[in-house]
Amino acid sequence: MKQLMILLISLSCLTGCKEDDTDGIFVSMNVFLSIKNNSDTDLLNPANENSISLNDIFVYYLIDGDEMLFNEPLLDYPKGFVIELDQSAGIYVMDLFTSEHTNSDGIATTIVKIEGRDSIRLDCEVKKYSNGSMQVVSVLYQNELVWDNDRDKSSRYLEIVL
Repeated sequence: MKQLMILLISLSCLTGCKEDDTDGIFVSMNVFLSIKNNSDTDLLNPANENSISLNDIFVYYLIDGDEMLFNEPLLDYPKGFVIELDQSAGIYVMDLFTSEHTNSDGIATTIVKIEGRDSIRLDCEVKKYSNGSMQVVSVLYQNELVWDNDRDKSSRYLEIVL
């Protein structure tokens, strides 16, 4: 787990920025999820019993109060996420591309629906810069603050237990 955190911190450092005055446009909207059950089994590992199939995962963005399915067939990751094995930690991690559509409070909501399981709702505070850059600066899961850029400079990594 320590190695996973080091990897994710490194990735976050490469994609994140804290200054308002940036030379280029950056977008840092992803959140890394590991999904486990109560027995600590990696549910994203296809070799594990009762694992979650890619075909059973759907990402929705809350836009003007409506849940809109993310489906962009021309993108590299048309469903809004990718699942990859973190070799150093030996677990599978979902790299989730969260919504950039904010409400009047600057909150963007992304909902991950998994067939036959509870949904995962992430409410992300998004900071938008004058040059078009944007980044997630805090993440709420189940209405609780689980990551805040001001307190935790590591990557946005969450372990979800379903």
